Amino acid sequence: MVNLLNKYLYAKGTCNVVVRNITTGDVDYQSNKMQTSQFATTCDMGAIQAGIGNATVIQIPHNSAVNLTLTAADFSMNARAMSVGSVLTYGGISPVCEVITADSASLSVTNTPAAPYGYTKAICNVVEAGVTNAPGTAYTIDTTTKAIIGFTATSGKSYTVTYFQQNASSEYFNIGGMFAPAIKHVTVQIPIYSASGAENVLQGTKVGDLYIIIPRMQFGGKADIEASQTAAATTDLSGTALTYEEASAEGVCNDCSIPGLAQVLYVPAASVNSSVVGLAVVGGSMTVKKNASAKVPVKGVMPNGSLQQLDYTTMTYTIVSGGTSTATVDEDGDVTGVAAGDTEMTVALKDSADVKTTVAITVTA
Repeated sequence: MVNLLNKYLYAKGTCNVVVRNITTGDVDYQSNKMQTSQFATTCDMGAIQAGIGNATVIQIPHNSAVNLTLTAADFSMNARAMSVGSVLTYGGISPVCEVITADSASLSVTNTPAAPYGYTKAICNVVEAGVTNAPGTAYTIDTTTKAIIGFTATSGKSYTVTYFQQNASSEYFNIGGMFAPAIKHVTVQIPIYSASGAENVLQGTKVGDLYIIIPRMQFGGKADIEASQTAAATTDLSGTALTYEEASAEGVCNDCSIPGLAQVLYVPAASVNSSVVGLAVVGGSMTVKKNASAKVPVKGVMPNGSLQQLDYTTMTYTIVSGGTSTATVDEDGDVTGVAAGDTEMTVALKDSADVKTTVAITVTA
């Protein structure tokens, strides 16, 4: 088994920043011309000392004390999670961008949508493909039908839709615990590289993206403009993450009651199941009544041993020869009982057929 927690990755440069209205989800600012970015977390630890030799009794977090700084050349999500007292987790809600050609006035996304970190509903932004300076209006997506609510499409036209979905292979950790004019939802995208086989980091291959998501960032109020003949003016987007209570006191946060301050999310460039190392049948088997249907109770096994629910459309389902007289299964993993009896089914990943499992099926009368 490959231990993906020990991957040697490198973060290099900011490639995109999106600033959203906290309440509506509308895009208020977007830029892929970022010069520099820095995500910093600080916490001063004060030691209370007593006893013989002034032994440390307790460490109290506050704004002054002893700081520990550790620097490593490679990028490690796990080390960062430990540094803030968090735990690295799989199954993050990550951004998806797809081009959809409308065949009617309604428009639906392909993947199962989910509410992104900082929101309680699945949202999306729709622009006509190829159009620039389009409005950043946000629409809600029905998580069951995948239909975009309130948007009227023109049949035959293509649209670029940006939304979110759960990605089993996305690694993330939450930071829970940290002020100025506007308070916005900010997403920062940073490319991640692997230097395996390369002479140095700068010759590495892009293997994914790191997203820093701050659901309530209060900007620093800097609107400086330097009208220089030798250098282009820059835009300062600096700010501080607020808690839900702090943002509520400022009159915002109708739909941002997330307790944490920020989320650091790593999304591999490979398929959504690229980090899945096995499949597990919850309960060991499944039982379905005749003429009734039920989902296959299968989940993906992640490198840290945790289980994540995979998108059923990313797996294949095969009933053993002759078993279809007992049960049938469709491409969405819905098993239907045909006649009382027992049979078996093989479930495998579409993009990695070697990752598979057998499901015992019992159909009751």
